[in-house]
Amino acid sequence: MSLPDPIERYVLRALAEAPVDSPGALQIAQEGRMWMRRGARGLAFTASEHFEVRRVAFSWRARFRGLGLRLDVVDGYDHGSGLLELRVYGVRIQRQSGPELATGEATRYLAELPWVPYAMRHNDELEWREIDEHTVEVAADVAGERAAVTFHLDGAGDIAQVSARRRRQVGKNAWEETDWGGMFSEYEVLGGVRMPTAAEVYWDLDDGRFPYWSGRVLSASPR
Repeated sequence: MSLPDPIERYVLRALAEAPVDSPGALQIAQEGRMWMRRGARGLAFTASEHFEVRRVAFSWRARFRGLGLRLDVVDGYDHGSGLLELRVYGVRIQRQSGPELATGEATRYLAELPWVPYAMRHNDELEWREIDEHTVEVAADVAGERAAVTFHLDGAGDIAQVSARRRRQVGKNAWEETDWGGMFSEYEVLGGVRMPTAAEVYWDLDDGRFPYWSGRVLSASPR
């Protein structure tokens, strides 16, 4: 698979110290906070995220603290389907799926590729388009629909920002196309892979930007 030059350079630097050439998956550990709405208290979490290298698939499993109860969240995508599941003390209280969620979850996988440079090189489901030397689009087919994300690289060749149009749930059965994106920073080598260890995710709403996820990568391991 031929990569755009900016991404090829990113991958070469990211995997310069990699312990293996082509693992089947990569797993990272995270900690951070999420905000459900503006002005709300940030909810602390710890999480483990599993990324497939050769296909568009991931699973994010998080445990939230500070709620007076044990809340576990599973967020993922595989084989054309997305999943969002909430459990309290191990009992499932909410489960979402459907085409809107599937496209959104596939978009998340694409946006988080800076953590998985192995997939940039080995995932044949990805479609690449170079816009200019600092801007590259990556896309994938999701059950006949196209999910796409734009990477914005800084002067050093690192992916500093991602942007996309993503469906945001605004009601029980209502979704709205909304500008969405994230910032990456603090590149380090973890598990032999050079990757950003700090990230923030946000929606760009009519009343301004709403950052709702902030986290750090603590460790990474090829599988």
